[in-house]
Amino acid sequence: MIKTKKWFRTGFWLLLMILHWPVFIMADTWDQPKGLYSVKSKVRVRKSASLTSSIICKIRHGRWHPVIKRRGNWAQIRLPDGRMGWVHQSNLSDIWLMVLKKERQILVKKQYQTIAVYPIALGFNPKGDKKRLGDGCTPEGRFYICEVNRKPAPFHTYGHTSLRISYPNQEDARRGLHKRMITKTQYRSIVRSINRGMIPLQTTKLGGSIKIHGGDAGNTSDWTLGCIALSNRDLTKLVSHIHPELTIVEIYKNKKRAKEINHSGIQNIGTERRGQQLIKDGCHYTRHATT
Repeated sequence: MIKTKKWFRTGFWLLLMILHWPVFIMADTWDQPKGLYSVKSKVRVRKSASLTSSIICKIRHGRWHPVIKRRGNWAQIRLPDGRMGWVHQSNLSDIWLMVLKKERQILVKKQYQTIAVYPIALGFNPKGDKKRLGDGCTPEGRFYICEVNRKPAPFHTYGHTSLRISYPNQEDARRGLHKRMITKTQYRSIVRSINRGMIPLQTTKLGGSIKIHGGDAGNTSDWTLGCIALSNRDLTKLVSHIHPELTIVEIYKNKKRAKEINHSGIQNIGTERRGQQLIKDGCHYTRHATT
């Protein structure tokens, strides 16, 4: 009788694992395919794979879309509302950068597959998230490369190339307005620039000019004012991967935090719900923000 109960319990748990096998797989991995994202603002989505085909809608930069199939230089994507459409692949990319601050690494990702890893240095106050001008912190959040400077000066500080990231982003702007660090006019300017894939306002109390660059000091210590520094040799390799139009950059406190945010989309769902609640309740600092 005891042996029968033991086998029953074992069989029960085996059956449970089989029935929930996809769940167990998801619990141990977070490298689910992302698809492709647009590297330009207002990219045209067409009904068929042709430049003469009718336009269904336009998509904004930096938004991931699942890929259904490819045909020549075209990719069929699924839109957020469930519709299908075709986009020329010159307007799309699946290469992005992940920065892990605690690990002092910048990862080149192809969707969720890591294809290169380089050691980095951070701002002289590396543990915190950037809040204001002069705090020496490297920002955390989701950004994009909004400017590529092939001849930054001086060379000993920046190396041969600097990649400006889109700090402050919209979350930084909302925080700054809430704490009265920026004006409503400055807030609207930042939000409009981010919506258009441009360089946000760099001259507020939130700070700016956060870049990925090289320099003589390389990654020897946390020596920058908030930027992300590599050796000049590694910078050359990194630049060869990025898209000339726009590349997504996600900066995390550590690898654990990156998994928490990306795994199963829990954080994204929470952000969406909070945003919907703000729209429902109304908030003075988002009025006219996207005009």
